[in-house]
Amino acid sequence: MIEFNCPSCQALIRVGEKASGKKGTCPSCRKKIVVPEKSVTQSPPAIDTPPIPSNPPEQSQSDNPPTFDPANVPTDPPAASAEPVIQIKPQTSPTRRRRKGRRRSSKGGLWVPVLCAGILFGFIGWYFFQINAGLSPEVTGTVVESPEIPPGLIARGDVTVDGQLYEKVRESLESEQLKLVGSAQLADVTLTAQQSGIVTTVKPAPGAMCVRVSLNDTDVADYVSEHAKELNQYRMQNIQETADEFITAWAAALETGEKTVPNLSRVRNQMALASVVSGFGYHVVAWDGKIASPCIGVGNSGELYFVLKPGTKSFIIRGRDVGSESAGFPGEIVVKVDRPEASTAPQPAPQEPEEM
Repeated sequence: MIEFNCPSCQALIRVGEKASGKKGTCPSCRKKIVVPEKSVTQSPPAIDTPPIPSNPPEQSQSDNPPTFDPANVPTDPPAASAEPVIQIKPQTSPTRRRRKGRRRSSKGGLWVPVLCAGILFGFIGWYFFQINAGLSPEVTGTVVESPEIPPGLIARGDVTVDGQLYEKVRESLESEQLKLVGSAQLADVTLTAQQSGIVTTVKPAPGAMCVRVSLNDTDVADYVSEHAKELNQYRMQNIQETADEFITAWAAALETGEKTVPNLSRVRNQMALASVVSGFGYHVVAWDGKIASPCIGVGNSGELYFVLKPGTKSFIIRGRDVGSESAGFPGEIVVKVDRPEASTAPQPAPQEPEEM
């Protein structure tokens, strides 16, 4: 125990020996003090005592000193000080304590948002996995030598251009067909016309392989049924916009006699091929390595037709990039190509030679 007096108010202060050399605040006068290394107390102030009565005259006139009477000596020593005795603990720096509190609270509160974010992303991943799990089946595609792909039709009501321009282009295509050649040259796309409107016919190019894919026994069929309206709405919107551009430009080309097709790839993919497929067929593309092939037709039972390079053993059907206007197809369909084996005529059994 260390005892010392406050330098300002002289209050007696008692602290533990571990507080030696540390700073604190006097609880009496609230001034800063430093705890000494050992007890240091000041002597108490002198107490005024009444004067001792003088000796009787006969004694004061004597030369002998007064005798010491032990009975007059008080047995209890006088109080060291009239000041109160106060015990304090040295205070640590308030700034340091505040920083510790902040650091402790920041570390303790960091795991809460991290945990919440982890739970949120985990739920989102689980949700999309549950949605798309059935939309990524593995199916078998059949090679078709001569596919019967229904033609596409762009009627007068599918466009917004002037009726005279539409009739002018339709009559020109009725008398002379227009071939739209693609860069991959896997399918032949031709524009012709009938009385009902502009007609698109598609067939595999010579040497290309056509594969028919049926999704009727998969969860994709339910997805197509549920989203048929919105998928087809986006397809018809692209047909209308592209057909308006094509009819206007083709009518102007007929006037000049040049007969050139502007934006050939756009007319071929977003107008001609879009007219022969359904909404779902327009939204999917067959990927064979780095080569993408659009759907070239939809059968009467909903089967999809794709043209690929000869010898393709498998490919993947994914949703095409249609921008932010449509959600597209979120799944991924793996197609294994089933090649029909070439039929061989049975060889006759060997016969024993006849005896002569």
